[in-house]
Amino acid sequence: ISNVTGAQVGSGGGYGGGELQNWLLSIQSQVDSGGHGINHFSMPFPAPWYAYKEDGTTLLGTIASAYDLVKAINAAYGSNIVSTFTKWVGASSTPNETAVIISDNNPDAAGVAGALQAIALDNGTAYELYASKPVRIVIKNY
Repeated sequence: ISNVTGAQVGSGGGYGGGELQNWLLSIQSQVDSGGHGINHFSMPFPAPWYAYKEDGTTLLGTIASAYDLVKAINAAYGSNIVSTFTKWVGASSTPNETAVIISDNNPDAAGVAGALQAIALDNGTAYELYASKPVRIVIKNY
């Protein structure tokens, strides 16, 4: 199981103050094949968010919902690798009503796109996703 996040704040040091920020979201699976890696993360600074390939210059799209993020992750990898997306409830016994199983890993499958679009991403809220391959993308607010 792997969850990795990193944050880099603009050259002014410290958080906020309108500084440009970026963050490397690393989705890493520890499973060789036939399984999925569990990845927990949160968006470390307020929107707007833009996803880029790991090079930091190739734009993958604007991120406002789980749908946008799943599409960006799939675009970074070059195929559909995300099978589940949900808000993370940790060890809670409370059922997670936001869980979306992504049929055939296709975020545009019937009923899946709408369910993913209904999960608005919020700064500081924990999420989890299952991905069959490792992928790294950069999230920026510029």
